Amino acid sequence: MDRFFRILELNKIFNARRTPVSRRDLEELLESNRSTIKRTIEEMRLYLDAPIKYDRKQNGYFYDLKEGEHPFEIPGLWFNSNELFALMVTHRLFKRK
Repeated sequence: MDRFFRILELNKIFNARRTPVSRRDLEELLESNRSTIKRTIEEMRLYLDAPIKYDRKQNGYFYDLKEGEHPFEIPGLWFNSNELFALMVTHRLFKRK
């Protein structure tokens, strides 16, 4: 699994769970080793400002969201194939004039 998809999957896991997820469970879910999981979490914290915390009592990672706060989302532009096609056509139309 490449870095981009690993980050997306990790985001899905944290947003779907209400309890911390152990590193070992993350290794299995993402089919990655310990170093890769730790590196991915650090990259998400550093570059995406992801609110990932570790709970020693429950031995797991989680998103530290306040009551009523929206789930953390990966920043960026997300388009489906139809939307991308429409943008490309629009771009070409404007380019001609």
